[in-house]
Amino acid sequence: GDFAGLLADAVQAVLPAEELAAYPPVDPSFFADGVTDPSLLRAAAYGILEGTLTGDTRYADADSSLTREQAAKMVCSALDFCGSLGYEVTAPGQSAVYADADAISDWAAPFTGRIAAYSIMVGDQAGNFNPLNSLDWPSAVVILSRSLERMELAASGLEVLALDSALDWS
Repeated sequence: GDFAGLLADAVQAVLPAEELAAYPPVDPSFFADGVTDPSLLRAAAYGILEGTLTGDTRYADADSSLTREQAAKMVCSALDFCGSLGYEVTAPGQSAVYADADAISDWAAPFTGRIAAYSIMVGDQAGNFNPLNSLDWPSAVVILSRSLERMELAASGLEVLALDSALDWS
């Protein structure tokens, strides 16, 4: 829940308030598990936090551990929301194919590939994304910082440039 709320706060910090006014926070009854945190209700309105469905009942599961693949989906949803308002977040790199691709859930695969192209999340030294590992706070802070940077660039109209690792620094 904290991660989704921080992503919503980042969106709110970057995009014009008058444009976000068209997306008021969802009603607290949207989630059956009693979520009242304004940041989480905004995250749901922006499409960042969808929760889980059990039958027709939606739960935020805001106190559950967040997996790396869930975090990748939330970040991509936040960036897509910015794009839907005309603040297109560009991906300077290439989508990734991970050595542990079979471990990535089908619903998460498009997001885990895209998140590397944004240079926001990458795999480990062995090329694994480790999709079901819990997201730790140090990683969350780096991911949020990189996401905020991409959103700020989109809102400013500046272009994101890919890093060129083939430069001759001599």
